[in-house]
Amino acid sequence: MRKWVVGIAVMAGVGLAGCQRHSGPSATHVLTKMSAAAAAVDSGTIQAHQTVKASGETVTNRTKMQFSTDPTVLHATVAIGAPKVKTQTIALYQTQATAYVQTAGKWYKQNTADLGVNVKAIQQTMTTKAFTQAAAKAKGKVTTKGHTYVVTVSGHGKALRPLVKQVLRYGSADNTQVAAQVKASKIKAVTYTVTVAKKTFLPKRVHLSMTLTTNGTKLVETATQTYTQLNAGHTVTIPAAVRQQATTATTDR
Repeated sequence: MRKWVVGIAVMAGVGLAGCQRHSGPSATHVLTKMSAAAAAVDSGTIQAHQTVKASGETVTNRTKMQFSTDPTVLHATVAIGAPKVKTQTIALYQTQATAYVQTAGKWYKQNTADLGVNVKAIQQTMTTKAFTQAAAKAKGKVTTKGHTYVVTVSGHGKALRPLVKQVLRYGSADNTQVAAQVKASKIKAVTYTVTVAKKTFLPKRVHLSMTLTTNGTKLVETATQTYTQLNAGHTVTIPAAVRQQATTATTDR
């Protein structure tokens, strides 16, 4: 169960009510343009909500993230709710090399690589190689809503593996294991919806819902992610007190 929880970086949602058919660009074109625009994003704020149901249990994550690339720093707060367990809130600062994690009121220091989530991974949630491939194979559709394009990709089976693999790898330090899990899974249903600004082609909101079965275990995941203040020019810094208080955390390695 734990390996399937995507952690703090996951996907986000938007309804299609009120959308009209769009006869303009294709889903592949919009996603490709979004990928190019997102690759140049230097800062932003992301709100995320994720629910994972498996083996009769439900785990929820609520996350707020801020990041900048000059310097490269990520700040996040995560609220994790699980059955029969008090909701746990975790605070995090991290650079490309070092992560500072606060749990139970104490700050710990560890390698960013051990967490599997970093600024690069956050940026990759806005780039779309796997999504574009899935859109082409699953015949993604584009509608319009105000000043945005809304791209919807839905389907099941092997054609959606690239999309599922990219989603599940966020928050995992072991991409090889994720690939093996996806290969062993039956993809029952996936719907991916992304809202993109027409003018800038930057992402605004994303929604993902998917149902998988692995070794007879059914997993249902829904996730939403909302992007704001992209390229607003703010800089994230790590407070001196956090650096000073942090003690080295032990790992399983």
